[in-house]
Amino acid sequence: MQNDSEDALFPRVDALLESLRTPLPDHPERARLRNSANLSLQVLADALQCDPHDVEEWESGSREPHGMQRAAYARLLSGLQAITEQPHQQPTAISSAPPPPPSRPPSRPRPVVTSRDTAPHSSFPRGPLAVIDLEGEGLIAHFADQTGTDTGADHLLDLVYWALNAGIGRARLHKNARNDADPLLVLTPPAMQYLGLPPPWTTATN
Repeated sequence: MQNDSEDALFPRVDALLESLRTPLPDHPERARLRNSANLSLQVLADALQCDPHDVEEWESGSREPHGMQRAAYARLLSGLQAITEQPHQQPTAISSAPPPPPSRPPSRPRPVVTSRDTAPHSSFPRGPLAVIDLEGEGLIAHFADQTGTDTGADHLLDLVYWALNAGIGRARLHKNARNDADPLLVLTPPAMQYLGLPPPWTTATN
């Protein structure tokens, strides 16, 4: 009779000591933690390797887990409690400000046309004009660089054709100009008479 009472007494003492070593939340709290994590009885049972009915009894208080199941159940509930009690952090809205507009380079001053612009251009090595004079039996062109050459022209059209191919002219002064300046020819009176052109002036007669 005494042995039977000891067999029933010692397991109850061991269960009490085990419950003190591995405390569990109250029964309603167990169900609340599971529901807060949206976990079903079957999911908990699969994790604890038990029957879903066992988990339901642990939550209702009709029965308590023991041994390794109790330790595992306590660990699971403690983890759920840590998750559900974390403060809900609202996502911080990151407003991306538009990038600053690219800095504009300093405007360059517009070029000022000076006397240097009348210097010979690479396309017009002989300068902007030529003075045509009659020397001997032909028309000679005199340039701004103090040089001269025979035009070989006997007629006005020949002289125009020679001027267009003699490297005389002036480059456009602005990038928006349509064309370069045409060559400028200054004819002396003897040259005009040679070409059969009327003199630039007339003498009044009575």
